[in-house]
Amino acid sequence: MDFASYSEIALDLANVEPYDDPDDDGLLDVLRTHFPKMAKRLNDADLPPLRELHARLRTIMQAEDEAVAVEQLNILLLANPINPEISGHSHDDGREDQWHLHLSRDTASVSAHAAAVSAMGLTAALIDHGFDRRGTCSHTTCHDVYIDGSPGGTRRYCSDSCQNRANVAAWRARKRAEAQQDASAET
Repeated sequence: MDFASYSEIALDLANVEPYDDPDDDGLLDVLRTHFPKMAKRLNDADLPPLRELHARLRTIMQAEDEAVAVEQLNILLLANPINPEISGHSHDDGREDQWHLHLSRDTASVSAHAAAVSAMGLTAALIDHGFDRRGTCSHTTCHDVYIDGSPGGTRRYCSDSCQNRANVAAWRARKRAEAQQDASAET
């Protein structure tokens, strides 16, 4: 079972903006991206549970107290039982993958499947990396959450894009300060 991809689904759902009232299209787009075959089953009834899932995932990822995060994650796990199944995939070139474990897609709704997958993926990632590896992006205009899987636990940004923007902004600020210092030294 590829828990890494399942935790990515959880983080993608948690990071739909605006964070306090997520955009319905944004939530649905995450599901269309991660579950293209199931997307045909999406309907308006999926939206309230998706909004609730989004809020719970944000709470789990931003809780300062690890016990609160664990409690919220346990609530999510108990409310969304998993149904594992053995699966294989056929490729266009006729090649078959080895058998592996998936969470069954035979749930009542797409939102229920997303909740079960998110709960399992986030649980596995946080157990593997530790609850202290939850983070919120340090970029001034981004508040996306992430799980720090770096060896030293030094990650500060949700993505390379945010890290690069922050580095460029810091470089520009240093250059401005140097230019101002040079200008004042000349006078």
